[in-house]
Amino acid sequence: MKMRAGTRIGPYEIVASLGAGGMGEVWRAHDSRLKRDVALKVLPVAFAADPDRLARFQREAEVLATLNHPNIAAIYGLEVAPAGVDDGTDVRALVLELVDGETLAERVARGPLSVADTLDLARQMCDALDYAHERGVLHRDFKPSNLKVTGNGQLKVLDFGLAKLAERVTPDAAVDHTTISPAAAQARSPVISDTGMLLGTAAYMSPEQARARGVDRRADIWAFGCTLFELLSGHRPFEGESVTDVLAAVVSQEPRWDRLQHVPPLLRDLIRRCLTKDAKARLRDIGDARHDLDRCLAPAETSSSIGPVTQRFGRRQVLPWLAAVTFALMAAVALVRAPSIAPPLRLVQVTGAVGHGAALDLNQGPAIALSRDGARLVFVARAAGQPRQLFVRILEQLNPIALPDTANAMAPFFSPDGQWVAFFSDGKLKKVPAAGGAVVVVCDAPNGRGGSWGDDDAIVFSPNSAGGIQLQRVPATGGSPTPVTPLAEGESAQRWPQVLPGARAIVFTSATNLGNYEVADIALLSLATGERKTLVRGGYFGRVTPSGHLTFIRQGRLFVAAFDAEALQVTGEPVPVLESVSVLGNTGAAQVAMADNGTAVYVPASAGDAAPLQWLHRTAGLLPERSTALDWSSPRISPDGSRVAVDIFDGRQTDL
Repeated sequence: MKMRAGTRIGPYEIVASLGAGGMGEVWRAHDSRLKRDVALKVLPVAFAADPDRLARFQREAEVLATLNHPNIAAIYGLEVAPAGVDDGTDVRALVLELVDGETLAERVARGPLSVADTLDLARQMCDALDYAHERGVLHRDFKPSNLKVTGNGQLKVLDFGLAKLAERVTPDAAVDHTTISPAAAQARSPVISDTGMLLGTAAYMSPEQARARGVDRRADIWAFGCTLFELLSGHRPFEGESVTDVLAAVVSQEPRWDRLQHVPPLLRDLIRRCLTKDAKARLRDIGDARHDLDRCLAPAETSSSIGPVTQRFGRRQVLPWLAAVTFALMAAVALVRAPSIAPPLRLVQVTGAVGHGAALDLNQGPAIALSRDGARLVFVARAAGQPRQLFVRILEQLNPIALPDTANAMAPFFSPDGQWVAFFSDGKLKKVPAAGGAVVVVCDAPNGRGGSWGDDDAIVFSPNSAGGIQLQRVPATGGSPTPVTPLAEGESAQRWPQVLPGARAIVFTSATNLGNYEVADIALLSLATGERKTLVRGGYFGRVTPSGHLTFIRQGRLFVAAFDAEALQVTGEPVPVLESVSVLGNTGAAQVAMADNGTAVYVPASAGDAAPLQWLHRTAGLLPERSTALDWSSPRISPDGSRVAVDIFDGRQTDL
């Protein structure tokens, strides 16, 4: 029977071809009885005479019949019709749910997907695989071309032609596999042994499949990891010119992990655990992957009973509430894992989506701040063609809200009760209700460099980016600022203050060289006695935490030291707890914020500071990268278009 538009198989009339695979051709057809369109997967007549092929086709129908899940394309039946040939062979067709949309292979061919889109699709993949695995079904050919997305964003897993019921096999169990047939000539084609054992597709096969060993659900987990890698990078993790090359890469090579530099650490770590070559060390259950994705996707609260603090302060005893949770606004979620600490922590899971078509603006000072109770996050973001402005997000809710009339905002901070947000804009210190409302001007501040709202309802702030400026104090209701403390000998500026609880003291950055904050100090001023002391030499952006620690930045890393809140002095040696925090080295600011309840937020340096220079030619398009990742800014192209001048910051100074 030659299939064409108008051909009938029982009550189904062929409309158009949808594609072909190793186990049959797929057609769009119309069901004349139920007045609906379906997909017909037709077993070629030549295969119908092969008992082994026929058995596999029947098995696919039976496997699909056991699965009823919104993320798995459904089966409606198995149709058998005469083929019109003398030997009496019948045409067999699976009647399947017709899924309109594009496959993920078609989608990723246009370029990598965003982290947010990938997370949403990955969660649906996990739901489908978890459902199938719980019913003992292995897909064995999980890949982007077998995943389709409908117009409303729903993912459907297709083609269970290689699926089988899971058996009690180990990755070391032998399987009869001798040679690869011509069907495997392309890396994306199913690999089939001459014994008829269908194993999968080379580019997505696990090492145990590539070695012709027995498989279990961990083979699907491997393919899931390959799929995520491809969606996020635009490249398959294992590539080659031939099937042999691809299989060799699967067995012996590592993916190009640098292609996932933009991916949040938590998600990158999940992909690594899916692509561990030793099946015994690989992620064992897709439900565990779904748990990690949930931590990236949705806000949630849990408690954790965690053991006692060790007596010796060191790298294993990191800042307790910093270890609770952190997230990178530019790159979704980054989690700092905590060792055993007490008391129980309030764990908050947060997505990093800005929304509103905006992106985080890291160029004018600290772009993020948390309310003391950790319930609200405020951040500075900018939409294309628009000035930067403030957005506030309640952490237990998904979407942020834009605060009107906050154009050109920078360096925001909360009132003690979290009901107001203060910020600098257009030469003024201003405040606005956190829930939105009228903006109130507090006082003049030509180019603010940090502020802190004390429990005495006064704001301590640095009014200017120029040197020779000391901290000022002004009532939060408005008025004329007054100096807090004079500049010390050799001091150029006082910046980024923090008023400690009870308005007892102020911690601030004491700058002696505005071009190099690595030689700055963390200073403390007692408001009760007027006494001033140096807490740390060689650091900036200091913050005291309720847990009894002082945090600060040194060489782009976040350090922590034990702090005595009564004596107002550091009592332990500083140790690094975050290796790469986004900083503005020429301002002494860092993209990190902390709350009293154990929540900390930071932006990793990799999220926005370091990137290669890219050239976009008006006719040739995007050209290959011309440099490694650098912290560059202010590009200027020469008149003849052959060279570019940039500022490059190396963590200590800016060079041209």
